Amino acid sequence: WGTWVDEESGDVHGCLDIALATGITNSNVIAVCITQAYVEKIDAAAHSNSMTVDNCLKELLWIRMQRKPVVPVVMESCMLDVT
Repeated sequence: WGTWVDEESGDVHGCLDIALATGITNSNVIAVCITQAYVEKIDAAAHSNSMTVDNCLKELLWIRMQRKPVVPVVMESCMLDVT
C-alpha cells in the first residue's frame, strides 16, 4: 500500500491547503489518529469565528466533501467512548 502522511511525505510545497487537498483527493482511504487533544482542537476550531484557519478541521471537512472512507485509529483509551 502506498501511503501519504502530510508531515512526512515531502510533497508539501507551496500552499499547504493545496498539498493537503491533493493528498486527500488522491487517497482511497483516510486513517485519522484520534487523541483527546486532536478532538478538542477540532471542536474548538469548529466553534470559533476563524474555523478555516485550523488545518485539522480543514482536512476533515475536505475528507467529508470528497466522501472518502475514514478509518479511525484510536490512540488513547479515553477516546473509546464515542459520546
